[in-house]
Amino acid sequence: MKIPFIIYAQALGIYMVLSLPALFEPAIYLISATYAFCTGFVAMIAFAAVFLVLHLIKASAGIATAVLFLSIVIAVMMAYAVLLRIEMPRRSFWYVDEFTFFPVAAIVSGWVATGINYRKIAAHFSPAAIEEFETIFSS
Repeated sequence: MKIPFIIYAQALGIYMVLSLPALFEPAIYLISATYAFCTGFVAMIAFAAVFLVLHLIKASAGIATAVLFLSIVIAVMMAYAVLLRIEMPRRSFWYVDEFTFFPVAAIVSGWVATGINYRKIAAHFSPAAIEEFETIFSS
């Protein structure tokens, strides 16, 4: 179950690089980085839960990868919606069109990190890996 954490760490790094143009306003970049770390962790937990469910139902590597790509979009949008509800009373700038870049950057960074780790995901969802995982937990 370390694959979701690896993907989260890589996605966070990619997100920080993608959001570098926000450095023109350093406060926004720091706020975005903080929220990406916190809400990204929650999204990683959701991603890990989907990963575990896919493992338990013995999904094939192709189906698992497709569902994981979709789960990234859902998890980021849920995290962004929670962020808007928490921060909206204090900061109204999150509804400005320029700030839709941040969730899009989070989705893209999650997709890139998942794509980078495709071989690990495919190896995890191979029949031999599933059997090994089951023998570890059945004993």
